[in-house]
Amino acid sequence: MFQDLSAASPDPKVQIRCAEGVGKGYVRLDNDAGVQEQIDLLFTGYLADYPREAASSVLDIGEEYYWAAQRAAKKKNTKSAAAAYEKGIGVLTGALPHLPSADIRSMALYMIGLDWYLKDWYSAAIAFTDSVQADPKHRFADAMHWLVADCYEKLKKEGSVSAEDADGMIEYGYQTLFDNYPGSPIIERAALRLGEISLARGKPASACVYFNWFLDHAHADDGRIPDVYYLMTKMEGGCQ
Repeated sequence: MFQDLSAASPDPKVQIRCAEGVGKGYVRLDNDAGVQEQIDLLFTGYLADYPREAASSVLDIGEEYYWAAQRAAKKKNTKSAAAAYEKGIGVLTGALPHLPSADIRSMALYMIGLDWYLKDWYSAAIAFTDSVQADPKHRFADAMHWLVADCYEKLKKEGSVSAEDADGMIEYGYQTLFDNYPGSPIIERAALRLGEISLARGKPASACVYFNWFLDHAHADDGRIPDVYYLMTKMEGGCQ
């Protein structure tokens, strides 16, 4: 269908979307050569004159591998899921040098991070960090700072990185989210973790700041409130 529509339409933007549709179809058919053929077509045939459209379509083809991996994972087919993640990472990484703007490169890196997140937390953290550096205003920048911290929490727990190295990145992720993204829907989670981290480091005054901020902003029916009050009552001198 997409091939017929592309051949019938003189509009390059329609042809770009058709190439994207064909590429996604090849992903579902596990036809890697076909996928690469459509990506090459988008870059060589359309990128110069329609950079955003062509680049976005390549990213959408790469994203299709992520969804293929998710479908395989739901069927408990871990081998197929891992292969799809790797193919998605390959497509997006190969596209990076050709992407025309920082915001599109940022999106590609974000998608690479999501692919890595279920297989390699260290590589995921690097991709998320590179993404927000490319575009600090990325629409998922708040979530990526959370994910960077979460990746290092996991790496620390499994002993893959030293506690010293992990702690700095954990605090960086949560603190940047808390300081720079006040409208984020996950900022309360960052406040809680910063409070817990401060408490673990023997800094009750700092912990009180974050816990009180959480209590001031949490919904009245938030199930975490009793746990926060419990932590505060256990602190020497309590929280004011």
